[in-house]
Amino acid sequence: TDQANAFVLPGNHVFFLSGMFKYARTEDEIGGILGHEMAHNLARHQGEKISSTAVVGVLARLLLFLDPTGGYLLVFLPASELFSELPNSRSQETEADNIGMYLAAKACYDPEALGRVFRRMDQAGSDGSDQNLALKPPEFLSTHPSDETRINNMKKWLPRDKKIFHQDEGERCRALRRQIDMGNRIFQAGTANSGSDGLRHPRWI
Repeated sequence: TDQANAFVLPGNHVFFLSGMFKYARTEDEIGGILGHEMAHNLARHQGEKISSTAVVGVLARLLLFLDPTGGYLLVFLPASELFSELPNSRSQETEADNIGMYLAAKACYDPEALGRVFRRMDQAGSDGSDQNLALKPPEFLSTHPSDETRINNMKKWLPRDKKIFHQDEGERCRALRRQIDMGNRIFQAGTANSGSDGLRHPRWI
């Protein structure tokens, strides 16, 4: 699919859509996206959503009992989404960005990489080159914070994660970084030789 997205489902199943390769172009950047999705699992966000949905369902039934015409329900359901479900979802995404950058740094992936991905996506949405990104709803109506909000948050967390990444003067990650850099060079060479963008089927994955 051309849609730039990755997501996680209950049962710890992580999905990375091929359209994401337009914006996540290196192993570091893919590692940052996967760190974000792993963070959703570690923070048990899917369980929180299921619990929240159950509570809304119980309250909806009570309102329907009090007002069988459904008048209260027509007000309650959109209000619960706008003032509870959407803010909670945005909070979970922010938490996953935070934890995901930390996980990436601990795994010796460049913690700045995730910010690069979102800057590309923000640019593609702003200039209209990706219609899926250009048609995003305003932040208060979205399940996710805006790209601008996420980028600014990542800037705040970056000093913490860079300390982890450069721990022991970089010695902790030196061997893995050599392998990552070699993989990136092989990927770039393969892309140049194939004459394609190489983003959907990177040879080093």
